[in-house]
Amino acid sequence: MRILVRGRTGEPIKAEQPEAEQRSLEQLYEEAVADAVTTKEDEIFPLVEITRDSGQVSWKEDQILLLTANDTPELYEEGKTVELPGEVWTFTDR
Repeated sequence: MRILVRGRTGEPIKAEQPEAEQRSLEQLYEEAVADAVTTKEDEIFPLVEITRDSGQVSWKEDQILLLTANDTPELYEEGKTVELPGEVWTFTDR
């Protein structure tokens, strides 16, 4: 898969917590696994159909705007084409 990176990238967003509330990565992982066991109603989103008549997709000529998150913004330079090695989770801007 090839994508063209447009826009700005920045530093990862870090949640600020008082020191007493900070949890280890292992604790955070265990909490995430436990949370993933069940799906809450507000966590379910419809799949977006990527068609010209979809109201959930922003088109610019023959390209669509998709968003993704990563922890290595330095690898994605604005205006450069990037080859992705595997699966990527993307989201529309709407």
